[in-house]
Amino acid sequence: MEQGLRWVNFECRFPPLVGHYCMPIHNQIQESAFDATWKQVTNQSERQFGAFLFLYLLEQKTEFDQKKYKIEELKKFRNKVIHKGYLPNEQETIK
Repeated sequence: MEQGLRWVNFECRFPPLVGHYCMPIHNQIQESAFDATWKQVTNQSERQFGAFLFLYLLEQKTEFDQKKYKIEELKKFRNKVIHKGYLPNEQETIK
């Protein structure tokens, strides 16, 4: 896989990650109900991330540390690549 596509690849895998994280927590939720709800935010990455933050809070009983994982920096990099057509070099992609 090209280095510049790593973030895009993560982005494509984020929805299943959230699904697998949330389903065991609330196993009384029907998969079809989860899928129907996810469909409502499937093209809205900010809402997906918000859903993750609240699921994390429910499970961990503490807030997700965005600074620790450099979320804002990653969002800016992702938007530059996805929306502005920026092609990062290998070093930027690995960083």
